[in-house]
Amino acid sequence: MLESDERLLILADDLSGAAEAAATLGVPASVELVTTEQDAVHAVHAVHAVRAVDLDCRYAPSDVAYRRTATALTVAPGTTTVLLKIDSLLRGNVEAQLRAALDSSRHPVVLAPALPEHGRTVVDDVPLVHGVPLAETRAWHIEDAEAPRRLRDVCPEPALHLGLAAVRGGGLTGALAAATLATCDAETTDDLARVAHAVAAAGGILVGASALARAWPGGRGARDDVSAPGGLRPPRRTPTLTVLGTAAPAVHRQVEHLDAAYPQTLVELPAADVARWADDPAASAATAVRVASALAAGHDVTVRLTDSGEPTDPRPLPLLLGGLVAQALAAAGTVDLVASGGETARATLLALGVRHLEVLAEVHPGAVLSRADTAAGMHVVTRPGGQGDDDSLVLARRALHGRRAGRATTSTDTATDILEKNR
Repeated sequence: MLESDERLLILADDLSGAAEAAATLGVPASVELVTTEQDAVHAVHAVHAVRAVDLDCRYAPSDVAYRRTATALTVAPGTTTVLLKIDSLLRGNVEAQLRAALDSSRHPVVLAPALPEHGRTVVDDVPLVHGVPLAETRAWHIEDAEAPRRLRDVCPEPALHLGLAAVRGGGLTGALAAATLATCDAETTDDLARVAHAVAAAGGILVGASALARAWPGGRGARDDVSAPGGLRPPRRTPTLTVLGTAAPAVHRQVEHLDAAYPQTLVELPAADVARWADDPAASAATAVRVASALAAGHDVTVRLTDSGEPTDPRPLPLLLGGLVAQALAAAGTVDLVASGGETARATLLALGVRHLEVLAEVHPGAVLSRADTAAGMHVVTRPGGQGDDDSLVLARRALHGRRAGRATTSTDTATDILEKNR
């Protein structure tokens, strides 16, 4: 076990992943949003007990992803272990970021992207989703390339692969210390804990999902459930705006549960219609007026994309949704915000002038309660696009409105407790 002052610096390729990984390590924590290499330098040098930097490079050009990652790694303190937080489904610029890590450090680079709590594992170098090879699922159906069949497919050079027997046997620290680039199988959180402990002991750069942060030595790891119904506080009167930048089937069920628990003004937007806002700002303005009017009247509002008329190029959608929120809040005033999808959350927060989040609590694995650096200290829950059970949005709304979250948040405090302390 490491000393209590051992540090982990999280460099994430998107916002929701940065918040998710930071929240697993406890508070105080911060997430810095960067847009340039120089931003990355300043963010890495920020002094916080737990630090995460959103490099915003998952869907950036590969050369931009390389430069941002390399710049951040170059200025990272030598006594700090780095986690490059990537997508557990290996989407984005994984190869470019691995190359940046190899070029920027003399330490071993270890790729272990499993996220067991969501059924994403690696066996015999094959990434699996609930036991099905990633390449045989629809997880990459809107990507520009085919999903990798093996971890080696995303590696910029040959890597030492450590199967389950090697991960679970003795000598893992020595094997990783002797490698330049290694890939690791993992089926369970215990497997990832072994990898994290070995890298912490041998020195190196971890590359993987938030489960590696959860497994970090000295981190909080798994928490007990705190869903007992007692201890409710009076709900806040601030309305909640939920922005869902995904049309995943799971989101439809989540919205139904949210509306049943807390009736919503539901604004459904076909993706193709949103894409046309770039050439038709009047349409965006009209939707913003509708959203602002409902919020000003004290109603909760949910804005969600539908899969009807999906545009050829979905990349502008987060920016357009962020612009919609900025227009609406300029008229409606302060609200609490739930933003689902890393790109949507980032675009929305940047449109509101937010560059820093103070992480307060984990609502459930993947969903994180934070306070934004706005004058009113707006509270926001971020979450990867389609993650969470059917009650995910209900739990987010309860956390924002001062009710006990449905799952654990910190080792001693619920999301309610932390939110109350930070008002």
